[in-house]
Amino acid sequence: MALAGILNTGRNSLVAHQAALSVVSNNTANAETEGYAKRDARLASLGPMAGVELASVRRRTELFLGARMFEQRAEAGAAGSRRPVLELVEASFAAEDGGIGARVDAFFDALRVLATDPADTQLREDVLAKAEALAGTVRTEAGRIADQRREVDRMLADKAEAVGALTAEIAELNRRITELEGSGQEASDLRDRRDVLVDDLSALVPIRTFYDETGQLTVLLGDQFTLVQLDRAAHLETEPDANLAGMRRVDLVSADGTRTDVTNVLRSGEVGGLLEVRDDALPAVLADLDRFAYDLVDQVNAIHQAGYGTDGGTGRDFFEPVALNGAAQSIRLSAGIGDNPEWIAAASTAAEAVGGNDNLLALVDLASQKVAGGGLRTFSEEIANITSVVGRMSRDAIDDETRAGLQLDQLESMRASQIGVSLDEEMIDLTRYQRAYQAGARIVTTADELYQTILNM
Repeated sequence: MALAGILNTGRNSLVAHQAALSVVSNNTANAETEGYAKRDARLASLGPMAGVELASVRRRTELFLGARMFEQRAEAGAAGSRRPVLELVEASFAAEDGGIGARVDAFFDALRVLATDPADTQLREDVLAKAEALAGTVRTEAGRIADQRREVDRMLADKAEAVGALTAEIAELNRRITELEGSGQEASDLRDRRDVLVDDLSALVPIRTFYDETGQLTVLLGDQFTLVQLDRAAHLETEPDANLAGMRRVDLVSADGTRTDVTNVLRSGEVGGLLEVRDDALPAVLADLDRFAYDLVDQVNAIHQAGYGTDGGTGRDFFEPVALNGAAQSIRLSAGIGDNPEWIAAASTAAEAVGGNDNLLALVDLASQKVAGGGLRTFSEEIANITSVVGRMSRDAIDDETRAGLQLDQLESMRASQIGVSLDEEMIDLTRYQRAYQAGARIVTTADELYQTILNM
């Protein structure tokens, strides 16, 4: 080989290994960058006696763990959106002082004390105060649940907007990636960014993805609805729906403007979790509270109507009658009784209207009778049961979030081992390319020395 060829071989080696060192340097600098996939420098021979060149820089990819990661991220997102709502409801129900359970006990205790001296006006006023406190607390708790539903409904609109922002950016990245790679340029950074956005999207809604032969990404909502295809993006919109009692349904609006109701498709992800807590969990708790309030009003009124007040009156309701649906938000003392403690029907006969307590004792006995929860529990037990149910839903959400998070961490570790940056590997590559660079430099130096020898002859 002529000296010029040796010199050119050394130069090619310097250029190629310097470029490889730049790849290693970039990998090392981005070791902790979210979504960064390791780049591999691929060296190739330039031909006989011509040295080496950097043929390409290949971005590592992983296609097999994606579906499982999307599923676990969606499960974690759903549980994570349910958990804080249910924790608030649980904390409210579980309050030891001032909670419904404490108010129930205080009401029946006041009736029990009044039974010892039925004519005492102050004791009668205390019964009314305890009854109003109980009714007010039930209304407050029911109102809080209704408020939580409305807040969750509002949050759905925010999540839908976030989905639209992500799909729009993913579609734009599809366009830019096609444009760059079509002109022979490298778009690894854009692909990293697109992967991060897809991960973010999978936490919000259940998705599937696949790539076409050109590497373009298509994103499906569930198994059938297209969210992103090429540079076209669909988005989500929420609209109040009479079939949902004015709550919002979720529509998929395609790139051509076609609307499809996908509310029932969204069973996981943060959006799915909010829908579940809005449409299932909170209504179930409110229905139980309605049943409690309805049973309390019905049972107390039935006994109270049969008794006599100290004024001789009978047939009066203690609580305002309520329908089952909405009972918890409607429960209150009957009109007039709050200002007329003598209306409390303590006696069971007109002859004992003043001083009789048989009807009061019947009311007191309600505290120990299984007339709530479909005849399975006492009033106190029913409130404890509702509290337990809410607590169990809250703990289930915590457990689901933890379990999905752990599984996601394992999958993340597996993916990182395949496409992530290992600093140990980078240090090995750094040493390898550094020595190759030094060898190339030595070739150039040697060729130069040979030139000098010839020139000095």
